Amino acid sequence: KPYLLAPKTDGMTIAWEADTATEATIAIGTEETQLDSAVSVPADADAPLFNGEQMQFYSYEATGLQPDTQYYYEVKLGEDVSCKGSFRTLPEDPDEVKLMFVTDTHKFETAEQFDRFVYSFNPDVIIHTGDIPEGTGTQKEQFSYWFDSGDFIQNYPVVYCPGNHDYGEFYDEYFGKLQAKAYSSSENGDNYSFDIGNVHIIMMDSNPWGLMQMNIETAGGTIGADLQATINSALSWLEKDLQSADAQNAAFRIIGMHHPYGDSFTKRYIPDLIEKYNVDLFLGGHSHSYSMNVSANPAVGAGTVYINGQDARSSSASGDWGTIVIADGLLTFTNYGAGLANQQYVLATEKQQLAFSDISIEPAEILSNGSVNITATVTNEGKGLAAAALPVYDNGMLRYVYALA
Repeated sequence: KPYLLAPKTDGMTIAWEADTATEATIAIGTEETQLDSAVSVPADADAPLFNGEQMQFYSYEATGLQPDTQYYYEVKLGEDVSCKGSFRTLPEDPDEVKLMFVTDTHKFETAEQFDRFVYSFNPDVIIHTGDIPEGTGTQKEQFSYWFDSGDFIQNYPVVYCPGNHDYGEFYDEYFGKLQAKAYSSSENGDNYSFDIGNVHIIMMDSNPWGLMQMNIETAGGTIGADLQATINSALSWLEKDLQSADAQNAAFRIIGMHHPYGDSFTKRYIPDLIEKYNVDLFLGGHSHSYSMNVSANPAVGAGTVYINGQDARSSSASGDWGTIVIADGLLTFTNYGAGLANQQYVLATEKQQLAFSDISIEPAEILSNGSVNITATVTNEGKGLAAAALPVYDNGMLRYVYALA
């Protein structure tokens, strides 16, 4: 079954795998019944081995396409096997951008519901923040949990970053190398970015700190120079990307990675950097627990919002996947669980539009370990989520009282 990834305004990557070596072709066109001439696609000569035999993996990067245009394609293996699909290239200057967010699909017991939801929501792109196998990335057969999940992967593009369960050469073959080739990526290809209209999207491999450094330090060790260099290189690439004109001129900046805001190793490296460059939304997974946080820095507040997806392995009222709709200077994130829309947050390009009044601190004096009641009227004068950080001096120490507005 073919699948789509690395979407662009003028291109799309289509990839597939065969059980045995065979001739493969692909034909693409704007008319479903009149495709262009078929093109021969060779198997990847550098594909990894599985059970002692080389994978029969094929990919085709369609280029020179028209923006915001529906295309149809047919993949043929030999004379007897064919599979058809379709896709729409990314728009150049859309009035609305629609994204879906999913993470930790593993056995993907929600696949049937997810497939139906994709078709009803009709996203431009699906963002997957990692953990496709139930076991490990060395178990190639477990990627079939995702590939056999539904027809949506033949008709809607997905962008990926690896989780700790994905790590290995099979993830790289299925996703990593193709995304690195198509997009602006780091030197090792593990991190990349792209744009949909005025939305800048960054996808990062958080395994160097969230998996490798965590394992070493949890066992009482110290990471070596090579791993530290890998982490430093990733962070340097991220900062350069956020300094780019595409990122700086975007109305919204979104970053996805597997290890979430609540991960202690992610907290070492990521929040200060992405908040410095006004990233609006962070998407993560890994913990199989839904949460929403705003920045711990009161000067940033809800200027950067951190979403941790529950998981789509099995259905949960806490969350299975999310949607992101961007239009008219607003980004609306909706968390869906057990088929229902649960939490919803609206972010705006203009941040933290708050007004404070009627501030009261009672009593004026208290005994040690006594209670203080702090009240204030906080008015959100903006269109998006805001975090009210009321500065309070406690025995000479500055503290903040938070509330969402």
